[in-house]
Amino acid sequence: MKSEVSSLFKRLSALFDYIEEKYVPKYGKFSVTLFRSENEYFIDITFPKGTWDEYKAISREIKEYMNENGLDDLSSHTLITCLEAFQKWIENH
Repeated sequence: MKSEVSSLFKRLSALFDYIEEKYVPKYGKFSVTLFRSENEYFIDITFPKGTWDEYKAISREIKEYMNENGLDDLSSHTLITCLEAFQKWIENH
């Protein structure tokens, strides 16, 4: 179990490095929340900026990265949010 968690955190660290390099300059610093139920992990990655179309692209690209880099079991349990896009959506609905 301990080695499993250690491996997960190494893969997550690589994911966060990827996000930092690719998205932070344009969309701002992201926040991460990691949840664990009895046997599953869930992750929330939130960016402060981004349009609705950018949000869709970011979400697709990050999940593709996860699937290609040993985090495929977690990609379906990952929520990616761009606050600016959702705020504008809420204002218009």
